[in-house]
Amino acid sequence: METIDYLDRGADLAPQAACFVMGERTWSYRDARERTKGIAAGLLRDGLRPGAKAAVLSPNDPEAFLCVMGLLRAHLVWLPSIPSIPSKRS
Repeated sequence: METIDYLDRGADLAPQAACFVMGERTWSYRDARERTKGIAAGLLRDGLRPGAKAAVLSPNDPEAFLCVMGLLRAHLVWLPSIPSIPSKRS
């Protein structure tokens, strides 16, 4: 079972249930599945191919996780990235 299959399973079992909640924004499992399908289609349309490496640079937000799930749906390889933090020099 692939990671994206867990999202799809949630969408099959309870499409209207809350999948992500941040403040006043809520994404249902159906919303999340459709959003990740769109992201995957866009990535493939733009020339990325299964197995290509990709990262998501974003603040902590459900949209970033949806992008990661879209990468996985397109069978890309997700590379977690940590932005560099400038050091404070005395």
